[in-house]
Amino acid sequence: MLIIRFCPRSGLCPTFRLCRSRWNLQLVPISDAFSGPLVVDWKNASELDQSWEEIIESLEQENPTVPKRLVLPGGMGSWLEQDNKPGLEDILARELDMSAPDWKALTGKLSSRSFGEYALSSDGEFPSELPQSAHYLLQDAISLAEKDVHERLAGEGTRDNQSLRFLTWLFHMCPEWIVPHLLDGAEAQTGNHTFVQSGGSRGLMLQGIGRTARDPKHQERAFRHLLSLPLERWKKDQIACAAFMLSRTDSAPLLLERSEVNFLAEVAEMKVLEAIGRDFTSAYIYGPYLLVGLLRWRLRDPWALVVGQDPVADRLASATRELAMFLSKRKFHDGRLERYHRILEQVCEELEGKGSNPDILIDLESLASGK
Repeated sequence: MLIIRFCPRSGLCPTFRLCRSRWNLQLVPISDAFSGPLVVDWKNASELDQSWEEIIESLEQENPTVPKRLVLPGGMGSWLEQDNKPGLEDILARELDMSAPDWKALTGKLSSRSFGEYALSSDGEFPSELPQSAHYLLQDAISLAEKDVHERLAGEGTRDNQSLRFLTWLFHMCPEWIVPHLLDGAEAQTGNHTFVQSGGSRGLMLQGIGRTARDPKHQERAFRHLLSLPLERWKKDQIACAAFMLSRTDSAPLLLERSEVNFLAEVAEMKVLEAIGRDFTSAYIYGPYLLVGLLRWRLRDPWALVVGQDPVADRLASATRELAMFLSKRKFHDGRLERYHRILEQVCEELEGKGSNPDILIDLESLASGK
């Protein structure tokens, strides 16, 4: 019990009246802030050695967890020869000697994972061990790809999106001037933009934006486009775009208003529930991926989307538990299915504000990419 000390000279604070009985003091507050008398039992009280500041701090409730920003790791594996197959450095050296580089081959190596690592991190950073000669080769390839994209925008250059795709797999190393053109493509009707001549190319626009957009102005424009779409228009690529931005940057979550958070939560809930009763596919990872990315809005409001305090969080938790229960009734012949079930349980912990897996977004991204 907390002891209240009284000064023997000045007595009680003038906002209280003192009533004595045999073993207790009754403090009758004059302030309307108290609903009734405060009674101190001096006989059974014990003294605390802590200061007032320490006592107040110990009574403060710990903030809900915020999922850690996702940084996909980069490493040397993709740069080096493996199983008699050339690494990225060798492919760059070979293709830069050609009049027209094989952008598809270069992109394939950039987008592949070796031992769980890309050639560049999602922050666009080189592996620390990479020799400077490889840096120069990649920079030369970037310049050639930029030249081709410039020519395409002028009505010349190559006839497909391979050089553009290559640039988007540089993650945040992608030249910033590319992103507005990806946004133009995402917003355009099919056939009305050089980059969007077929329906399938829109997926590159959206996922490319998610991989490359690091400027808050570009992120805000991307959200403006996504949030203008009705719920039924939200498919894998739209969800991936939002999830990538929310999970890989600290600026994107701060751009959202509460009403926009509620809409994105509805999208995530829809995608989670859509997976119930169906065979497992990596496409169904994007619902939980968006959900956990959205919890990073706690950077703006620390107590947002917490189960028991926020009805939106209650609905998300209910949907996630329902999917986890469905999966628990299936035999885990597929290792990915077992991992998915475990991650869904961790998603519920995050919704409760008690996240236990700091790498949950990395795990979700690995499942979404089929790794």
